[in-house]
Amino acid sequence: MKWMFVMMLLIGSFATAQVNWMTMDEALAAQKKEPRKILLKAYTEWCTNCKWMDKYAFDKPEIAAFINENYYPVKFDAEGTEVINYKGGLLMVTR
Repeated sequence: MKWMFVMMLLIGSFATAQVNWMTMDEALAAQKKEPRKILLKAYTEWCTNCKWMDKYAFDKPEIAAFINENYYPVKFDAEGTEVINYKGGLLMVTR
């Protein structure tokens, strides 16, 4: 029974270790309270390298923890319609 409890705790801790992606607006607001660099990840739905990074890099607990502790991670759809206003400049990708 103790073994089962320990296994459930371990599985639960690994399941929650993921990058806490946010929008650029959320990251800029958080930066005002606690300054950190912003990690901007551009992706597309068809990008195999993006999917590989999600599965094999960003899903690793130690990498996710490092990113969450040291950066404000922003995920940006490179083919989306979202406009990012950063330091007076606009970043917008249109189809």
